[in-house]
Amino acid sequence: MDSDNLGFQYGTITLDEPNAVYYSGQTIKGNVNFKIHNSLSFLSLNVICKGEANVQWTEQEVEIYSGVRRTRDVNYVGHEEYFNISQCLVGGNDVSMLQPGTHSFPFQCQIPFNCPSSFNGDKGEVTYKVKAYLVHQSGTEEEIVKEIEVIAPLDLNTEETKRPIELEFEEVYSCNLACAARPLRLSVRAPHAGACPGERVPLVVRALNAASVEVSQIHFQIVRRMRYLSQQPMSAVVPPEEIIASFVKGPILSKTDREYNFEFVIPSFIALNLDNCGIIDVGYYFKAIVSVSGCNDDLCEEAEICMGLVPVDSNLDVKETHPMADRLPNAPIPKPNINQSYNETFAAPNMQNLYPPGPAPNYPYPNNGSKHGSKSNLAGSFEYFESNISSPGNQNLSIRMSSFKQTTIPLGFTQFQSPSPSVPQSPPPPYSMQRVSPTPSAPPATPS
Repeated sequence: MDSDNLGFQYGTITLDEPNAVYYSGQTIKGNVNFKIHNSLSFLSLNVICKGEANVQWTEQEVEIYSGVRRTRDVNYVGHEEYFNISQCLVGGNDVSMLQPGTHSFPFQCQIPFNCPSSFNGDKGEVTYKVKAYLVHQSGTEEEIVKEIEVIAPLDLNTEETKRPIELEFEEVYSCNLACAARPLRLSVRAPHAGACPGERVPLVVRALNAASVEVSQIHFQIVRRMRYLSQQPMSAVVPPEEIIASFVKGPILSKTDREYNFEFVIPSFIALNLDNCGIIDVGYYFKAIVSVSGCNDDLCEEAEICMGLVPVDSNLDVKETHPMADRLPNAPIPKPNINQSYNETFAAPNMQNLYPPGPAPNYPYPNNGSKHGSKSNLAGSFEYFESNISSPGNQNLSIRMSSFKQTTIPLGFTQFQSPSPSVPQSPPPPYSMQRVSPTPSAPPATPS
């Protein structure tokens, strides 16, 4: 630390994970480090670990009163808080003093097992941070903030994700009125409804083309769809789908009866798992688009595909199988204690204090009957909301919880052993047994 950068505001928060990346359920361990030149009197030094989700966008609405047309901007917002753990490292009810020198104060807190993955989108985000703040005698505060990333690990070894994906195409074609109509039948099969980034997925295409047309190409895609849901007022926005991966095969000539085998390589990325986020939905879909010769329309079918972290039928450590292992936490995936009872830790804030008066914004969204979470859901399960979207904004919400205790501070380089924080100690069942969020889930197929 440079001699010119003295003071708490120039300090740092160091973490046990060098990349500041953690799994849901993992314990954050770190230190608040800073250097002072003169003696410092203060009231308390606190650390807050917090996880939350926020959405915000603006729509233009047209109102007509007595024949006069007026346009107004409507701001849509939503907020969820997943945990907010405060810990007082030094100080309390009375004034404390730090001697000149370098100081380091350890802290720790556990991330709840049911936290969603970190996410950053145009109209919403899921963020996690560690903030240390020093309260001076005058009541003013100085703070140091460290952003962290959370990965919600998804194990694909479940009955739902082990089932195969099967897409069926059947159409009857005739070259003219005098020609007999003959069928074109295609089937596309993948061994599992779940896949991991970097995995090579075998595809089997069975073609029975008795028609006079030919299949010029089959376009395979994996797409990601998102949806943002507001709470005040209640609405939703579905952005255009994003193509994650694609490849093309073909042609398949007329009068063909054979089987083809291909490999679909999933690109390397960190798959999002927002099952437990009620205001942002993300889903992945496998699509096959069949282009037929002549003036015939394309045929398109799709199915859900679950992108996870732990591959199907794999007992290896995820650090050995994931193509982006350098971006994963060094610690192993934490195992919940299923013998402990699970108490819901997510609490919606008092929306009347956060947003203008209006309908109760924490009213639960209707359940579409899906057995999956936000990662894997049936397409077409909710309506489109069309709107004129203007520039998105960010809503920074802060709720502080503090506790104090009195501590004597020694001289020089300080290694203060702080007490264990009060963290939730009732984790949920394993990831494959986690409860299903009551919110609607992944976005529907784009209408043709």
